[in-house]
Amino acid sequence: MANNLSNNPQTVPVGGIIQLPDTPHLSGTAISNSNGTITLAANQQYYVDYRTNATSPSGIGVAAALYLDGTYIPMTNSLAEGGSLATLSGSAIISTTQSSRLTLRNPTGVTASYGSTAVNVIKLA
Repeated sequence: MANNLSNNPQTVPVGGIIQLPDTPHLSGTAISNSNGTITLAANQQYYVDYRTNATSPSGIGVAAALYLDGTYIPMTNSLAEGGSLATLSGSAIISTTQSSRLTLRNPTGVTASYGSTAVNVIKLA
């Protein structure tokens, strides 16, 4: 299990990774974190959920989504109207066939500010 956090607001460019620099709470060896890139062990199944607060300039929509090895994980995109603080969240069950890198990214067409971000990863049996 891993609970990866970022309490400090950060500006994330289009397609950029939402950093998770705060010390994660890790249990076991199947999951590790390096500043927003979460490494998952091969041949495992994981439950992943995330929550983040986001704002963007000029009322443009904000979003967050999970990516595995740089590829969007379907149905993990959370979208809200911009201009005010929005809470975004999503979840997925994913399987790995090789050591894989999980990231939370800004998939919108605008730079946005993210804060109070948490990504939880639980290795399933």
